[in-house]
Amino acid sequence: RWLGMRPLSRDSLLRIGEGGLCSRASDPATMLSAAAIGSDGDLFVGGSFSSRIWDGASFVVLKHVARYQARRNLWMPLDHGPLAVFRPLNLSNHSQIKNQTASVKALAYANKENRLFVAGKFNALAGGTKLTSAGIVEWTQDGGLVALSGGGLIRYDNQIPEASALAYDADNKKLYVAGIFDAIGTQASECSTLAEYSPGSPARLVY
Repeated sequence: RWLGMRPLSRDSLLRIGEGGLCSRASDPATMLSAAAIGSDGDLFVGGSFSSRIWDGASFVVLKHVARYQARRNLWMPLDHGPLAVFRPLNLSNHSQIKNQTASVKALAYANKENRLFVAGKFNALAGGTKLTSAGIVEWTQDGGLVALSGGGLIRYDNQIPEASALAYDADNKKLYVAGIFDAIGTQASECSTLAEYSPGSPARLVY
């Protein structure tokens, strides 16, 4: 419930931002599992949560990933969200998906490119639009949340693939993704829980 952005002392643990990310009766299971600092000093957090906050003009939804704008002391959603789980109309072959919910497990920020990578358990964006890159998306200030080029994570048991850890190699501009998946696009392996993304290139499994 509480996030500290200053060195902790015995008597100080400061709350960050107005409302938005505290457990409450409507969402008692708020859980934050990832955090990253942007190039402008804004704080991004991800996890499993759903809330609403007043942005000065209307109520907006915060769901699974949010940005703390320090200059406004306010938590805000990322454009083109929220992240979600796409449920086919015919669930007979996708019964495992029926009760699954989206969540964010890891974040990584590319400072030179001003890009945030978001990983977790999801396969759709706002309005239920199915992603071509299940389990991982990227965010920029101008473009909002979009599918990550290079291919999406796939599980052969019809469950939602899950990316649980990210590492960004800034020198070589490569993003490494670890999690639970069987393939990326058409590339599969008997040992396929680690993948590499490079700008402009198809994603590949790392053996």
